[in-house]
Amino acid sequence: MFNTYDPSNLLANVGRTIAPPLFANLKTQAANLVTQGATLASSCTAGNLTNFQNAWFANIAAAKKVEIFHFGPFVTYYPLFDAWPGEAMKTVSPESPPSAGDMDSLDFDYTGTYGASVAGAANYLTTLDKDAKGLIAIEYVAFIKPGSYGANQEACSDLTSIRLNLLQALLADYSANATALANAWDPAGTTQYGEQLATAGKGSTTYSYSGAALNDVFSGALRQLSTMKDGKLEKPAGLSSGGNGVINLSLSESRLSGNSVVNLRNNLASFKAVYLGNGAVGLSDYIRYYSPSLDTRAKSDITQLETVLNSFSSINSANMSTISQSVSLLSDLLNVLNVQFPAVLGNGPVSSSGGDGD
Repeated sequence: MFNTYDPSNLLANVGRTIAPPLFANLKTQAANLVTQGATLASSCTAGNLTNFQNAWFANIAAAKKVEIFHFGPFVTYYPLFDAWPGEAMKTVSPESPPSAGDMDSLDFDYTGTYGASVAGAANYLTTLDKDAKGLIAIEYVAFIKPGSYGANQEACSDLTSIRLNLLQALLADYSANATALANAWDPAGTTQYGEQLATAGKGSTTYSYSGAALNDVFSGALRQLSTMKDGKLEKPAGLSSGGNGVINLSLSESRLSGNSVVNLRNNLASFKAVYLGNGAVGLSDYIRYYSPSLDTRAKSDITQLETVLNSFSSINSANMSTISQSVSLLSDLLNVLNVQFPAVLGNGPVSSSGGDGD
């Protein structure tokens, strides 16, 4: 994916200007969620529960905006607090975690050794897989009555001391992993991954040549689009290959809080920032260097997709037309970037997933 185009300015913009503030916000929101959780644990009132839930919405928004940077430190830390991207793209037995089994684990009446303290709850978490931890587990504990699996909304009467201990342990685990990822991108941190990206081929110890860094950014963007189309829209809407249009909300992201479509909007927001460059150099410049017409088409798809995603708020049969339109626009965008653009360069698709325009 790298011929004569010099990606230095693009990589500097992503590594120094676009990505770091998004990761810094993730760290800020994680700290606030811990604070709101402590307040809730000390006094569960309707107002404190609402404040905590709002803090969770801010955290999932922050996470969805960094999901596009699916390379480098991402692969180490992100799956530990949001299993969704990996689960959504499974070809066999995908799930929208926490699954029923994960929720059973979270509902387990772990009295005695575990339930008596936050430390005991933290020990219990070490026995669970990552699908039963992180933002998605916190969503279940904070939004849904235990054992109802989505039928009834949480109330303070459901938040026993045992459950609050579990919530505190989940928050500490989430915050540690989200903060570690954010610190890896921190311009003042030890890893300074953004700076490694910005100096690719010019002193970077991670990227000896800029083409590798460009490919990571481009591939991360394509993966984001593929996950949005294949995992977050087609599968829950029953529109995947061979699907019959039957809604399956068990495969819908953030289904317990009703935030699935908002997540898509936040995914698109960061993709748009990387593609357009937030007023500076972005992937658009790379595409336009070789094919102005493909860049124009990609920009049109992004504008239309933004409008369509803002026109509906849930995955249901009443919204099937706009869901299908969203899928069509994502398919075309993937076709432009992952099939037609590589053809201009004389290459094959960057990714075999989601780029065929189906």
